[in-house]
Amino acid sequence: MRSGFNSVLDNEEFAKKNFFIIATVAIFIIFANIFGLLLEVIGAFVPGVIHYFRPITSDLSTTLVLALFTIGLAQIYHTRTKGVFKHFSGYLCNFTGPHIGAKFGNMLFGWLHIISELSRILSLSFRLFGNIFAGIILISVITFLSSEFLTLPIFGPIPFFLYEIFVALFQGFIFTLLMLVYFKESQEVHY
Repeated sequence: MRSGFNSVLDNEEFAKKNFFIIATVAIFIIFANIFGLLLEVIGAFVPGVIHYFRPITSDLSTTLVLALFTIGLAQIYHTRTKGVFKHFSGYLCNFTGPHIGAKFGNMLFGWLHIISELSRILSLSFRLFGNIFAGIILISVITFLSSEFLTLPIFGPIPFFLYEIFVALFQGFIFTLLMLVYFKESQEVHY
């Protein structure tokens, strides 16, 4: 696993130092998704409790905190790499360039960079939340339809549970991969 981090980050020392942070987030997301699916299985057979048993990542506040943690940590690493003044002046008042047009353009790009950082937070949180929440809705609907129309309702949602296990693992992988990419970007210096 650590060699995979090294190949993405291209910095063995940085990967070694942050291995446990990245691995902890990955394991948390994967186990939260799978444990939530196990609770969903219990909810499928006990009517009325399905609303109380759901994965923690199907709550937008949890995924938003994970995204804020990821982007905040990437900003801290970027500040360490470039320095506080150079990092934040790149966002607010980047007046570098050979002439006035380039200076004005760089200032606008800095403001656009603020919007892109905010969109990263939203995309990370909504991607994880939307996929896991959609899985809950799908399993709930299939469980209801199976109980209404099948003689053996236990077999109706089984393929969907297997699919949602794949989605849970894949979402953990995607979130971790994006976290690695953001950390790699924070180590690059652009002057």
